[in-house]
Amino acid sequence: MKLIKKLGIAVLIFLIVISIAGMFFPSKVEIERSIIINAPASIVFEKVNVLKNWEDWSPWKKMDPEMKNVYNDIPSGKGASFSWKGPKSGEGSLIIAESFPDSLIVTDLEFKGEGHSDSDFKFSALSENSTKVSWSFQSEVGNNPFIRIFWSIGTRMMKQSFDDGLKSIKDISEKNK
Repeated sequence: MKLIKKLGIAVLIFLIVISIAGMFFPSKVEIERSIIINAPASIVFEKVNVLKNWEDWSPWKKMDPEMKNVYNDIPSGKGASFSWKGPKSGEGSLIIAESFPDSLIVTDLEFKGEGHSDSDFKFSALSENSTKVSWSFQSEVGNNPFIRIFWSIGTRMMKQSFDDGLKSIKDISEKNK
């Protein structure tokens, strides 16, 4: 009985320490990754603006090949959207909130049970056949210290996923120029 009591106290102390430490983690997650692609901005832009193209480069589609996407009737640009569901990727939806040809795409993301996030893609033509693409993500994670810690750890994985996605966009775009 004393062992159970000591174990219970140890668990309680651990939870208190994690709760206090978690309050010092940021309440907002911000990620931005970039890559230079040797292809015109118009070709690169199309890989993101047409949502069905995401199946060719999305790091989450590669991670979860069983993921099912359902698209609305707008194939690209402002108002285009899809929802997804998969055993590894969970459930959510994405809508293109703004689309400015060859320069900017702003998306709104909803993760079922996780809340809302914003993401955008910026396309900067460096020359006729070279484009810098920056992909950013922002999300308010709130005051829950455990969620703050989770997102701080998960940010590293998100950065890798963004790098993988940008690399795939680069490979596809450079083949199609």
